[in-house]
Amino acid sequence: MGCDITYIRTRKGTLYLAVFIDIYSRKVVGLSMNNRMKDILLMDAFMQVYGKEHPEKGLIVHTDQGSQFTCGRFQVLLKLYDAIHSESRRGNPHDNAVIESFYRTIKRELVQDAITSHLDKLKEKSLNTLKFIIILKECILHWNLSPSQFEELNS
Repeated sequence: MGCDITYIRTRKGTLYLAVFIDIYSRKVVGLSMNNRMKDILLMDAFMQVYGKEHPEKGLIVHTDQGSQFTCGRFQVLLKLYDAIHSESRRGNPHDNAVIESFYRTIKRELVQDAITSHLDKLKEKSLNTLKFIIILKECILHWNLSPSQFEELNS
């Protein structure tokens, strides 16, 4: 499982986005947006992972070394669910390339609207765009199979 946080700047403020992606199937399994970059943004997305996927104990959660990932509350949440935290080395973005690629696509699709939009409108548009991009990337990555079909075929 890979996770990262990014931001989209608007004239009215900044929208922060936390995403958890299953590295194997490339499925987005947790997503949270907020106008503040606090640990609750990350914790909300993490809880979606367990609500949707019900992973077994020992889930490896790979992140960078950001303060939101290393803070006490997120670390406590990981321990509560018996998840293992893995961090990138400083200055090594290749460890989280799947997430970085996903964010690059999101920003490319949303950047024009972000310049002129209000945060509420951007959040709504972002969710619709995210859903479309997620479906598109999943089909391209898995030969027109949904992530669930891909997992089933390869299990």
